[in-house]
Amino acid sequence: MQRLTENDGKGTWQLKGLPWEELAPGKALTAEACQLLYGALCKLKDLEDAGLNPKSAEAIDWLYLQKCKEVNELKKKMKWRPITGGEDDELPEPGECVIVSFHEYPLIEFGRYQEDRTGGAFYPVDDNIVSYAEDDVFVNAWMSLPEPYRPGQDGD
Repeated sequence: MQRLTENDGKGTWQLKGLPWEELAPGKALTAEACQLLYGALCKLKDLEDAGLNPKSAEAIDWLYLQKCKEVNELKKKMKWRPITGGEDDELPEPGECVIVSFHEYPLIEFGRYQEDRTGGAFYPVDDNIVSYAEDDVFVNAWMSLPEPYRPGQDGD
């Protein structure tokens, strides 16, 4: 929704397109001024019909900011971390179950990172013996898993 108000540049707020001078006592309202006032009243009515008032609008704004923070935290967690073979690669904790992506393989799988004799490798979740690399399948990125479902979460 576009703003209904604007600053007149002198520190006074007014209805957008309707200077205060046009609302001075004793001054006849123009048809354009009446139309702007009626339009503003209709938008105010719509907001009130939706159950909004200044306090609820502040609460919605606060809730929106909280949800944005939550989404940003999820984005940080739920992002692919590339594996380049370099020293600065970010790796999961040993034994952590993660989602893995592969070089030249279109599917993703659940895997886990284990430290081993070569330093560390990704393994299929159900295989403790043969790493993906030993099977000539190369992990090119990994991502943390989301939190597991718990009854009572998400409005249940």
